[in-house]
Amino acid sequence: MYMRDRRNSAKRFSMLLFGLLIAVCAGLSTRTYAFGKTSVNNQVAFTTNVAVDQANELASSLDEGEDLHATNPIGYYDLDGNPAGCMVNYCNADGSPNGFAIFDITDGFQIVEFSFASNAVSPYTKTLDAIAQNESLQDVAPSPTIVYELSPLDYCVADDNSPQAVTCNGDVVTLPEAATSTSKKGSSWDEIFIPANKNYSAYTFSNQRNLSDFYAWPETAVETATSKYCCAVSAMLVPAYYYTNCWSDGLSTVYNELWNDGGATIISTSNGISYGSVLNSNIGPAVVRFCGSRGVTITSSFQLSPTYQSFVNSIDSGNPAIFTAGIIDSGGARVGHAMAVEGCCTLQYKSTGESWRALMVFDGWNSGIAYVNYDFTKFTDTGGVFYAS
Repeated sequence: MYMRDRRNSAKRFSMLLFGLLIAVCAGLSTRTYAFGKTSVNNQVAFTTNVAVDQANELASSLDEGEDLHATNPIGYYDLDGNPAGCMVNYCNADGSPNGFAIFDITDGFQIVEFSFASNAVSPYTKTLDAIAQNESLQDVAPSPTIVYELSPLDYCVADDNSPQAVTCNGDVVTLPEAATSTSKKGSSWDEIFIPANKNYSAYTFSNQRNLSDFYAWPETAVETATSKYCCAVSAMLVPAYYYTNCWSDGLSTVYNELWNDGGATIISTSNGISYGSVLNSNIGPAVVRFCGSRGVTITSSFQLSPTYQSFVNSIDSGNPAIFTAGIIDSGGARVGHAMAVEGCCTLQYKSTGESWRALMVFDGWNSGIAYVNYDFTKFTDTGGVFYAS
């Protein structure tokens, strides 16, 4: 369980920054490529050292760099076989895992996601762990060295040129022929440049506001307690515990009640875990009924394409909210994600003055607070569930 500590609100968080335009990296896979190092037209070629240094600067600028260092960069590809980005792990001074960073090169150089949480690892490392614990997955990927992006925030790992790959959840997927063709991989890595004025850029935070209390559980804790997982139900945990004193019920009881009342539908099962989905329109009423059964009266409303100010107003009034967003997966279908919102802030590059509006959320996967760029361009739709007490 994660309990927010106001004294460390800007530190020790997991961060999820969609579409944050920053000087980041070309993918750095286990294959060897030639990287240029010359500055051309105020742009700098991205090398292995630059990738690691950028991740270290990211940690240092947020007061996390004193004990952390970036290591083990690995590149990932899109499903056409083109370089798409790179992942880097963070370690403590004693070598223990303490976060990761994922950089994207396909849409103006972005930080996709990063975390400074204890024991947090990149999707690549998490998938390697899943393969090591499952003999059948070892048959699918006995030497997993290639990472592919299936959709935003969704990755898989495969052997070189293998038509099958393994996801973080232990699912086996079949890759399109284009993904495994070596003809599209190679020297394109060394053609990647980043704007020099954004290289090693530092960040500042401003206009931050947040709730005084915030309780949330990462995916692993939910799966252990319930053998279920649904991002919308995990998001509903936050207002459920915020408004009521339901601690004596236990996580399993609370989760199952919200799962059932929210009308969760099982969409897949893997390794004994049932994964579900909930309609956005059910999220608010399910929490209202949960609180009402415990003598607490609240109301809820849903807004399609809510303004950023709506979330600011919710937090200023002392109420959590839930942010919903859609993306298009590799098969062309809409995939939704729901995240509980407990705060807002503005992020700014010191070197350029560019700023972004961010929601402080519980992303449902990791422990700690994540920061989501509200204006991420790859969302197909957004929604907001707002509560009032």
